[in-house]
Amino acid sequence: MRIITLCDGASISGGAEKVAITTAVELAKGGFDSSFFGAEGALDPLIVDQGMNAQTLNLTDAYHTASKKELLKRFFWNRDARSHWSTFLNDFDPAETVVHVHSFRRILSTSVMEETFAHGFKTVLTLHDFGLACPNTSFYNFESRSICTLDPFSGACFKTQCTKNGWPMKAMQMGRGMVVRSKNVTGRVDRYVAVSEFSKKILTKYLPANAKVDVVYNPVTATDRGPAEIKEGSPFTFVGRMQPEKDPVTLAEAAKMAGVPVRFIGDGPELEKVKAANPNAEITGWLSQSEVIEKVRTSRAVVMPSRWYETAGLAILDALSQGLPGIVSEGCAATEFVEDRVNGRWFRMADPESLAQVLRETTVSEAQKYGKEAHRRFWQAPYSVSNYIGQLTEIYGSLLSE
Repeated sequence: MRIITLCDGASISGGAEKVAITTAVELAKGGFDSSFFGAEGALDPLIVDQGMNAQTLNLTDAYHTASKKELLKRFFWNRDARSHWSTFLNDFDPAETVVHVHSFRRILSTSVMEETFAHGFKTVLTLHDFGLACPNTSFYNFESRSICTLDPFSGACFKTQCTKNGWPMKAMQMGRGMVVRSKNVTGRVDRYVAVSEFSKKILTKYLPANAKVDVVYNPVTATDRGPAEIKEGSPFTFVGRMQPEKDPVTLAEAAKMAGVPVRFIGDGPELEKVKAANPNAEITGWLSQSEVIEKVRTSRAVVMPSRWYETAGLAILDALSQGLPGIVSEGCAATEFVEDRVNGRWFRMADPESLAQVLRETTVSEAQKYGKEAHRRFWQAPYSVSNYIGQLTEIYGSLLSE
């Protein structure tokens, strides 16, 4: 059995890339014939250090190209990527190889999917976002800053400007989605992996009726160090890119209202608004994964104030693994992992006063109680790398034996 991991990003820059690279590396460590093909940037050191068969096109994403022509090429049909991918595939036998796709729309484009199908490879596609259904990838209206309930590609969808960058981007996203539809990508993928029951429920109705969808929770590369020691003065912590849909500003405002310390790990376009909303907030910028864990372990809780669905919420899973409570907005996928008043708290989405009340109520003693239960639940049935790889290899094996 040989596995090729296919992903737009060649290094860890987000959740999908982290899971894709973890998949490829851990398969190789487990003795499987694991290869990797990416497009954006240099190969991640984890891949390089493993010495696996790997290639990157070393490109920037479609949004950061030097010309509109190059942007359009990567957005709709990247012929160069298809050509390089075709050459890469020549060294593999479809009878013994599975291509596991983590992302392709941002740089590689539908062209690489067409090439994969043309070669006759079995394919697994992890649904890291909602992009196979929603042209804007997220069921989120960036103009109104609210979850979108319109039927994708309906007349109302075509008439609604919901993107970050205006009508030209909306037109491009609709065009990209139509290319995916015209090539019947959803009907030709052999198996799907949803990263939560929450996201599976949303996406299943947009997939073919006979689509096989397995829920395989993203792996958490954690070590059981026992529950973190939560002390007086420990801050509430946000981890991730500071962008409007993740709503760090609401957390900044709520922490100021509640009079509690707050920490932001990451960076992004909302940084200055966060600083303005709460001048006392601690801002660390981006940190390594090990540094993030150390900061998390000195927190009172990790907060995910997202205004959109999310598909899982790796930052919350990381927190639970360390015995930290999760505080999450109602209506986002992380509610699947956090039970209100048991191993964390819920609050009303986009409501600073609701979040402020929850922050006040999450005293050190309450946080310690939630944290201990978070730790117990996580390690009772951990989202471990070994469990994750085991589930994937069962899927790969069943595909190749069909």
